[in-house]
Amino acid sequence: MRLRKLISCSRSVQEQSSLFKFDGLSCKVDDSTKYFKDLQLFGNKSLETQTEKQIRKGIRTADKRIAEHERKISNPAAIYGEERWNQMNEIERRGAINHWRGDIDDFRKNQADGIEMLKKKGWWHGDEDTGR
Repeated sequence: MRLRKLISCSRSVQEQSSLFKFDGLSCKVDDSTKYFKDLQLFGNKSLETQTEKQIRKGIRTADKRIAEHERKISNPAAIYGEERWNQMNEIERRGAINHWRGDIDDFRKNQADGIEMLKKKGWWHGDEDTGR
């Protein structure tokens, strides 16, 4: 985890849980030092310790998330609401779509990492069914 100095945050802090949103990431504030920890919510740092079943489930979940984001890209007005989408300027619209495309890239990388780990552990024997 990376630690960054918490200087100020214009987002609302939920006092009870010390969680807040910062640049789209959920973060935990260490009140004693006023530092916060960036949490990697969808990362593959623990692949080494995961079971075959867990890795395969991660690959299937990434497939579902990719499909979900492709639907968002194909019909963003359904996500934001027709009125809100029509009020957004071109930069905001492109930003939302580029964000979803970036998420898709991350999901695909996570899938590739999962397949690599299956291969490394000897659990991958070609283009087999991962439940996808």
